[in-house]
Order: sequence, then structure tokens, then C-alpha cells
Amino acid sequence: MLRQVLIVGASLLLVSGFAASGCTPDTQIILGQGGSSASVGVGGSGGGGEPDPASLVYPTIASLHEQGISRTCSLNGGVCHQDRQYPDLFAPESLLGLVNAPCQVAPASPGLVPDECERPGDLLVLGGVDIEILDATLDANQPFPPTLVTLRLAQTPPTLDAAGSRIHRLNEAGMETFSIPLGAVTFAPGAGAGLYTMNLAAAIADVRKFLDVRVTTAERVRVGDPNGNGIAHASVAPWSLVTPSDPTRSYFYKRLLSDKFGPQMPLIERTWSPLATRAVYCWIRGMSPDATPSGLSLDTPIDYETCPIDPDAPDPGQSGTWASVRSIVASRCATGACHSSTTKAGGLDLTPDPNTFLSAVISAPSAQQVGALQVVPGQPSASYLFCKVDPNCEARAPMTKLMPLGLAALTDKELLSISTWILDGAPLE
Repeated sequence: MLRQVLIVGASLLLVSGFAASGCTPDTQIILGQGGSSASVGVGGSGGGGEPDPASLVYPTIASLHEQGISRTCSLNGGVCHQDRQYPDLFAPESLLGLVNAPCQVAPASPGLVPDECERPGDLLVLGGVDIEILDATLDANQPFPPTLVTLRLAQTPPTLDAAGSRIHRLNEAGMETFSIPLGAVTFAPGAGAGLYTMNLAAAIADVRKFLDVRVTTAERVRVGDPNGNGIAHASVAPWSLVTPSDPTRSYFYKRLLSDKFGPQMPLIERTWSPLATRAVYCWIRGMSPDATPSGLSLDTPIDYETCPIDPDAPDPGQSGTWASVRSIVASRCATGACHSSTTKAGGLDLTPDPNTFLSAVISAPSAQQVGALQVVPGQPSASYLFCKVDPNCEARAPMTKLMPLGLAALTDKELLSISTWILDGAPLE
């Protein structure tokens, strides 16, 4: 039975809803003191002892990748965070690889690197002195690899004699992680304060490649002020893509909330929803502060019980919206063996994107029930798609099954969300 719940106070009144085509949605209105209304909160157990709605779709890290990340963020043959875009999100294990990984190491433009992501630059040893490399630039017409590179240094070197010069990197503990002798390079003053030109014409190819900042798919020189605003790695504790236990310092999560640090992700929502954003938030928040990728398991349940609402995130408990319906359909209907774009079980593609729903779902005829339409905006009882998931609907075609086939029936909350969405005209935005 579909139950529409409105919290209005302390006492309860059951009001019968409409009945048509064998579907009998009921409306429960909880009336209370003063006659005012209130919404059911989400957080911890989701209010009223009910589970957090995100936990029904993304209970584990593995399901978060399968139902959310892989369907939205790592598609299109490598264009979207698969091979050619940092970070790689193709495999489930790649989600764990975000933990403590540096953020914005290969941006489309250095200006997109926020100060919070900047880390100390590599050190140029010149005249026996360690000098931080703040930036490295070169003319776009330089060959690959380049022969001329301009460095912006944190201090004036004691000499420009390149004898014994090298570039090395220290980790957070101050230990050297690698060292590259520069060999036959020469230095000259550049066209500005702190700028020095390196002539690499006689250098070996590995040195030239290392200093080619145009290449984003290989190890290259790390600079301390890539965005060039004069503030080098100002954050005492630089952000990571995922900072364990701290979503506020997790660049991956921040990009889901707004365009403050670059275009808001995902660029195309596909199956993404506020529930997926909440799952990411609770996953990060529930980690131990000293978590590492090797110590995490894809099968670990995401901790929703102690996870509060993030006031900066979209409402994960929203019901009756396209975002909530998209999340339900993506996780329960448009799966690989069912109504996906490739399998189209029963000839029905339920890939939850606006174009597919406009052509195959909204006011589209049912191939199973003659004369019925899949979704009739404003009329849940006349929408055959809704009948197929409502266990109380008697208008399903003979010899057909309740959907989703072989899985648990939709919850009352999920049915309510779909019904409300249809009642509101089945909007696709």
C-alpha cells in the first residue's frame, strides 16, 4: 500500500485516497497540536527510527561506486574520469584510491587549482641551496619535450652556475623521495622578478619531459603556486581528494556541492542525486582520520547511523522530485540485466536521463498493456509504470510480475516519491 505521510503533530488521522485502475494509494496525515505541518528529517536513522534513505541505495562503498560513480562519472570511453581525466574513477578500487590523494594535480588550467590543494613545490638545488619552485611556464609553441622553460623561484639563487644542479622532492616527513640531476642545462635571468630561464637543449630527454608542464598524464615537476596568485600552498594542512573523516577538506566532495572550486560535478547528472552526494559525505565522515586506501574495504558499510545532515549539501531526503525518482530508477530498474539502455528488458529503456524518459516513458504507450501509458503526468493511478511497482495495483497485464523482478519490492517511501513526482506533472529537472 502506498502511504503518503505528512507530519503535522501528535495525533493520527487516516484519510482514504483515490482508487482507480486497481491502484489504491492511501494518504496518512498525522495531525497535531496547532495544526501546523513539519517535515520528516533525515540523519542518523532518518527520523522516526526509519533508515537513512541513502542507505537503501548505497549501503556500502562498493554500491556507491556501482550505482553512482560508475554510471555517472567514468563513462564515455575515458572522457569522464577514466584514463584521461584525473582522478581515474573507472574501477571500484579507484574510489578508495582517492583517500589522501592530492587534488587538482592535472587541471585543465593551472588557474583552477585552489590554494587549498596546493602542496610544497619541488626543490631546485642551485649553488648548494634548496630553492622551492613556485611555477614553471613555457611557450605553447615549444616542442615536445621543450627546450626552454621559465621557473619562478621562491628566493634568489646564490649563483646561476648549473654545476651540480638537480631537482628533488621531499615528502611530508622531510624525506627525499626522488632526485633528478639536471646535467647539461644552463640558467639565465628571466623577464621579471624571481623568474629564471632554463635552457634544456642539451639536457637528456627525461629531464626535458619532467619539466614539460603541458603534459598531465605523466610524472612532472610539482610547483608550489600553480594558480599564480602569489600565495604558495597557504593551507597548513593541504586538502586531499578525500581527507579521511573530514568532508570539509575533501576536494572530491566539495566539487559535488557548488562551482566554487571549478565546475560543479557531475557535469551531466545522469543517475546522480542528492542521495549519492549524501553517501559520499557519510562515507568520508565515517572514516578513521588515519585511514589509508590499503586499510579500506569496498564491502564496508557506510556509517549512516552517526552521520548528521550537511547544511551545505542538497536535501537528501527530498521526495517526489526528479532527483529522487532518478536515484530510485537507477538503482532498482535501469540495471545491467533489466531496463538499461543495452538490455531494454521487455523493450523498455528506463535509463534515468531526461531524453530517454521523454521518448520512452512520459506519455509513452506500454508494450505490455494495450491502451495504457507508462507515465501520465498528474495521474499516478493511470500510469502503468507506477502500477508495475505498486504491490496493491490490480491493473497489471495478465501473467506479469511485480517489479523489480527478483528483488525486494519498493519501499513505501520509494512508492510515495514516484507517486508524488507523477502527481506534480513528472518534471525532468
